[in-house]
Amino acid sequence: SYPIIGKIAMGMCCIDLTEHANPHNLYGAVIQIPTRRTTINRRIPKIYQMKGKLVIIDWQNKLWKPFCKNNQIYLKEISTYTAKETLKWRN
Repeated sequence: SYPIIGKIAMGMCCIDLTEHANPHNLYGAVIQIPTRRTTINRRIPKIYQMKGKLVIIDWQNKLWKPFCKNNQIYLKEISTYTAKETLKWRN
């Protein structure tokens, strides 16, 4: 857990990593910033996972389902109904 410096603006933020043992190894690492739902900017994609696997992305007022074809990841737009049915079994 590391402190956020300043305010989150334009979908970006600064995190103070001076206390980390080797911050240079974090380049490209995925981080999670816990927030309340009301403080998340609409431009930031919201992801839904089931058993650690990405199943739906809510981004730009559309719902997307990722799929892999020929070792490439693609996104297919899906309906709200399909998303609800997919997430119905989420733990």
